[in-house]
Amino acid sequence: MALLDNDTRSVLQVTDYADRTGEPLTIEEFDGFAAQPKRIVTPGAIAAVTSMTGSTEQVLKYVVRTQLIRKQDGHVRLTRLGQILLNQAREVDELAAQPQDILLAAGDEWASGDLLRAVRQSGPCMVVDPYCREPELNELARHTETTRVLIGPQVASEDFGLTLEALRAPRQIEVRVSPDIHDRHVIPDAGPVLAFGASLNRIGQDKASILVRLSDSMSGVVRRTYLGLWDSGTVWVHSAGGA
Repeated sequence: MALLDNDTRSVLQVTDYADRTGEPLTIEEFDGFAAQPKRIVTPGAIAAVTSMTGSTEQVLKYVVRTQLIRKQDGHVRLTRLGQILLNQAREVDELAAQPQDILLAAGDEWASGDLLRAVRQSGPCMVVDPYCREPELNELARHTETTRVLIGPQVASEDFGLTLEALRAPRQIEVRVSPDIHDRHVIPDAGPVLAFGASLNRIGQDKASILVRLSDSMSGVVRRTYLGLWDSGTVWVHSAGGA
């Protein structure tokens, strides 16, 4: 939940942007921006806002009183509190833009694309799928930023070499094998872990699945678990017998 209302956020954003460009707003410029028609509540009023108590006051007085902005040498700048609250509002926006739970329906020709899009949005990541085969690895290499794939021994004899050798530096994907994986996850270097029920080669086929974004606490548990399995896994090598 964002802790700033839209009007307060807008003046903090403009103040922050001006400061980062090296040309902080003057007090007059700040008042000029804040005195937009939608904020004028009485003729001649300058940038009035309604406080928690229902009274009105100038925007600059309000943000200074609440320690969101400070005046310095005729200019305005964000306080540490103002910067923290603005950053928090931006993080809320980023979380809202991240993939939510998605139904990957059986027989849905778009389901595989929906999953790949979610993996791509996760950025550099490890994909865990005990039944990930060479065609699925190829799709991950072509359409996502996957850097690691953890597979099960059931598919270790797959010829992943063609895809791995086709990658151009600095792009690399490492494949490891673990007999202890049973679930499917997308584990980004940072951010929420995604979980899905069907293996990549079954998505959109005869089995429905749901792509779920895990909570921060659950993401931490899953990330630690699978990083441990990755460390103990066997590096896949290109040979007639697989790993």
